[in-house]
Amino acid sequence: MSQFEYRTLTPHQKRVRLVHVLPENQSSSLSASANWNQCDPHPFDPKTLVSCTISHVSLDDKPTYTALSYSWGDPSLTSPIIVDGSLIRVTRNLESALRHLRLPDQTILLWVDALCINQENNLEKSEQLEQMLPIYSQALAVVAWLGPSTANIDLAMEWIDNFGSQASKLGIGTKPDLHLRHILKAFETDKGHGIYNEQLRAFIHDLKEQFSTANPRHAILISALSEIFKRPYWDRVWVVQELVSASDAVFVCGNSRASDPRDKIFALLGIAGDAEVQGIFPDYRKACEDVYTDLARTLIQNGFIELLSLCEFPKKVDGLPSWVPDWSREVYRTPLQQRSLDRSSQTPLTTLEPRFSASGNNHKIHLIAGEVVSRDVPLLLSGILLGDVQRVGTRWEDDDVGRWLSDLHTLSQFISDAFDLTAVWQTAVADQDIRQGTRKPRLSEEKICLLRQTLKSEDLSLINSQTLIRLGLGDYCHQLCTIARGRRPISVSGTYLGIGPCDTEPGDLVFIPLGSDVPYVLRRNNEDDKLRLIGEAYLHGIMDGEGLQQSQVVETIALS
Repeated sequence: MSQFEYRTLTPHQKRVRLVHVLPENQSSSLSASANWNQCDPHPFDPKTLVSCTISHVSLDDKPTYTALSYSWGDPSLTSPIIVDGSLIRVTRNLESALRHLRLPDQTILLWVDALCINQENNLEKSEQLEQMLPIYSQALAVVAWLGPSTANIDLAMEWIDNFGSQASKLGIGTKPDLHLRHILKAFETDKGHGIYNEQLRAFIHDLKEQFSTANPRHAILISALSEIFKRPYWDRVWVVQELVSASDAVFVCGNSRASDPRDKIFALLGIAGDAEVQGIFPDYRKACEDVYTDLARTLIQNGFIELLSLCEFPKKVDGLPSWVPDWSREVYRTPLQQRSLDRSSQTPLTTLEPRFSASGNNHKIHLIAGEVVSRDVPLLLSGILLGDVQRVGTRWEDDDVGRWLSDLHTLSQFISDAFDLTAVWQTAVADQDIRQGTRKPRLSEEKICLLRQTLKSEDLSLINSQTLIRLGLGDYCHQLCTIARGRRPISVSGTYLGIGPCDTEPGDLVFIPLGSDVPYVLRRNNEDDKLRLIGEAYLHGIMDGEGLQQSQVVETIALS
């Protein structure tokens, strides 16, 4: 059998390939009539192979097709299929999807990335990835292949089908005031019983009952649903674009991980409404470190200075500057600087809400004094140097609440302006309050009064999490443990008490870039005068702008 060769797509004309999956009866006859040279190391019956043909179409012609969303699976585990009369090997998961989706006597038309894009042609891959959004949004449906079925999976899929039908009839998820999360929250506080009609109340009661592990049958359902969401499909970073773009998504069953670290960026460009405006395009000819650096450069130059808060996580990709996140790792929002993503249909890459503000306002940031020329040239940032780290406390250890509070109290004695215990308690949790699932920018007066009444300075080193919980300060304890993880107390220039990354050392600098919501700890390189980013910090007294004066000198630093 001849080796399959891709015909070149006409560039810049929205041309794509589509796969015609032939019906089962036609596939077997084609395989039987083919002149086989069976030299495959894994023998197979040619009569059972999935057979396809490939055509070229223009998206401008509005072709009718279904897009397949699936997990590639282990690339070393492959199975043969026939494409345009040639034998090729695809991952077993793709072969399984095609086999389960093909019809007995009718051809189906699919867009499948592994077959419709020449994976050996980086230029074509880059051009085709720019069309991901229209490919998935113009499809009649996106079929999400979750993998082969099991008895447990069948139970879960049946439940999801029934639950979804009932929820749809009641308007859940389709009416603005009927989002399931809000309904469940209302019933938790008993408000829902007087708001919603009897049908909806019965539905919620039944839903809660089914998720009670007291009933063995319900425990089986929970286990079955868990099995679905443990499937490798959900680990794919591409699933975000594929399902968000879909006009209709159909799930079929018979942590974001991308096989190529560059796909962590390229996979999301299609749903970022301003990617093209910002000049960000998928290009597989570029090295991973250049892809990450170029994106970081663009985001920072367009005002997303909070990107620096993602850089303190350890890096696997070699050659990244200290101010560039390693997106190949799991990168999380940090407790000191969290924000809400714009949930509009097209999510801009550069618009994020600030978590708390050191500049005294909550306006979205659009411009900063940031400049980058290349990966080898440092990032220039304008801002205010707040001082140098003079003393540091102990790095956080599990349930080391007493040491954390005691270290902060000790460091507060070296601050020029008198610090009372209230400031220590506020600094310990970055002056944030979490209650009933909400986050407030300041520790409440009620919480401060309770702390003042129950804790004294001489008791701090003896406190543990159980002490705080027993005193009714469980949410304060939770916030403290969240904030403290991976950090240590610091004092800066005899002026500020705060919290820095666990790697903070005496002599490090604390700098707040213009327009930033948080200050950052920097370290000077021994070889030259450039600075390296260590991570974000919290300094008590400046986080709402009260510690920043108009008279403070703005200077420019170089980050390497």
